[in-house]
Amino acid sequence: MTDREAVALATFGYPRRRLLAAITRTWLARPIPDVDTILPRGSGEPLMEWACRCAGDPVPSAEARTCLEAADRVLERARRLGHVAVSLGDSAYPDRLRQIPDPPAVLWVRGSTAALSAARRGARCASSVLAGD
Repeated sequence: MTDREAVALATFGYPRRRLLAAITRTWLARPIPDVDTILPRGSGEPLMEWACRCAGDPVPSAEARTCLEAADRVLERARRLGHVAVSLGDSAYPDRLRQIPDPPAVLWVRGSTAALSAARRGARCASSVLAGD
């Protein structure tokens, strides 16, 4: 999952929380609850097209393109403000957070992603990296 896909998926999934959770769990190769059925992803099918097809969009490729273009605008605005997107598939994504049942598709970090390694120790052990010293 790229940062672009993660931002698009997070935006797409905001009003579709259960579908987003099912897609995320499937992407992580985790079981999903029986009440949440999801269409299988086609071989080579782009992530956002699959998500849009699962949502029942009549033209999944067009909706996926719209979501990805919106993600591009969000990523550019974030870059200008000094924010970095860290997607679920990124090595900087905290392992413990990735293990929760429904981890967020994207985390936003202002400045360096080194703060995420400090966050892995927990808020009670926050270091000067998190305090901005």
